[in-house]
Amino acid sequence: MHIIDAASGNLWQRRRISVSRAGASGPWSALLLPGDSPRASPHSRLMILTHDGAHWIVIDENGELLHVPFYDWQPGLPGSSSLRSVPVSWQIVLPFIELLGLDVNGAVYGAKFFADRGTIELVSAQVATTHGGYLAAARAGADTVVAVSRSRIDWLDRSADHFHVKAKMNVDFPTAVACSRLRERKKRW
Repeated sequence: MHIIDAASGNLWQRRRISVSRAGASGPWSALLLPGDSPRASPHSRLMILTHDGAHWIVIDENGELLHVPFYDWQPGLPGSSSLRSVPVSWQIVLPFIELLGLDVNGAVYGAKFFADRGTIELVSAQVATTHGGYLAAARAGADTVVAVSRSRIDWLDRSADHFHVKAKMNVDFPTAVACSRLRERKKRW
């Protein structure tokens, strides 16, 4: 992992995040957060929410384990994807952190965490699957996720304790790699 100062573009730190579980791979994703944990080292300015295989962990910038939020999901690319990096989207509206992405089988995973003083606790988690797997997923509003498969777009409601399809449209997107939320602009008169 390379941490680069956004203002100067200079490399701030280079850290290797080691995977400790047998047979685990990755991590493929990490989210940098302010280092306000009482357990963090005095010189640590960051916390990192990442995964050790499928188990999500919180470490400080020196690689010291701070917390385990008890969430299992390993981000991945469906086998047919032509991407070289694993897309995971997030939204942070403190004290909440939301993650969204796919696994290697094309299942959509969503999680919401509560973050406070270096502790990150899982609030909710949802999973959606479809025959043949999804190819891409994106947030589309407060309680909706759009998921694209080879033959369909599903609008998934995430307001309950699990995803469920609230609308769908049959279309042919056999090579889709991403989807995005477009915001509608209000007309000004």
